[in-house]
Amino acid sequence: MLELRVQVGEVRAAPHSAVPALDFPLQWEADRPVRSLVLQARIHLEPSRREPLNRPLLERHSPAEVAWLRPLFGEPEQWARSVSSLFWTQVNAQASGLQPLELRVPCSFDMSLAVTRYLYGLEGGNVELRWSFSGSIFWDGPQGLQVSPIRPGLEARSQLPVELWQGLMQQHYGQQVCMPVSCEAFARLERYRDEHKIFDWDTLCDRLVGR
Repeated sequence: MLELRVQVGEVRAAPHSAVPALDFPLQWEADRPVRSLVLQARIHLEPSRREPLNRPLLERHSPAEVAWLRPLFGEPEQWARSVSSLFWTQVNAQASGLQPLELRVPCSFDMSLAVTRYLYGLEGGNVELRWSFSGSIFWDGPQGLQVSPIRPGLEARSQLPVELWQGLMQQHYGQQVCMPVSCEAFARLERYRDEHKIFDWDTLCDRLVGR
């Protein structure tokens, strides 16, 4: 089987993008010439790898982070067992030869998604990403064009700066967040807002939580 190696470089905010997205550069190496690649990349966040690794997981978070992440990971005393990787997304791409490839990863601000809630609640630092690759490699062999699958278990690691992700959300959404509710619940909120002459959502939220 053709041996393929991959390295993920430093991430940057995608320029001129209508939706928030991050660009990840990929560098490839192989043990023989490659004509093209068709690949799928699955990306997971690794909360248990948050630095500094020489301290217990709970001590790597501020009290505010712990409170925010409790609905995601459960009670803090259980984090050593309950915190696991968070699936982010899958990205498909094609590359010619072993030329450097830039993968564009869209970013969601949907607070119902575990990844969004996790990144939003952190106060800084980096989050480790685990990349798992699959797909096909096209190369020239003795019998002409050959096709080989990307070997199982091909992975790479990279770092996502929390401030980069949060700054991207700030750039696209300002001080607003996306909170999914059902159409029925939204209709009830609209009726309540109209009946009580409330003209903005912040005031409505303050009224409902008793502030």
